[in-house]
Amino acid sequence: MGGRYLKENMSKSKRMKYEQLLEQRFPEVKWREPLPIIITRGKNDLIGFACRFCIAIEGFAPSKGNMKGFSATESDAREHISREHIMI
Repeated sequence: MGGRYLKENMSKSKRMKYEQLLEQRFPEVKWREPLPIIITRGKNDLIGFACRFCIAIEGFAPSKGNMKGFSATESDAREHISREHIMI
């Protein structure tokens, strides 16, 4: 399943189950820890933290404007994870 399919066709409950499945299948990934991101583009460097769930489900393409789950600070990223990716 590609990120676009998941993004457009998943209900909140199905998405939560999919996130639970990701955690079970890939326990070595620290899903609930923000991922530090540094993208160098000359003068327009992008530095911050991203949500691993959002990257897995929706992808991460700053050049195309797809930056869901990206935050400038670690605390904002943690807040996003706790609010948007509730454990079931």
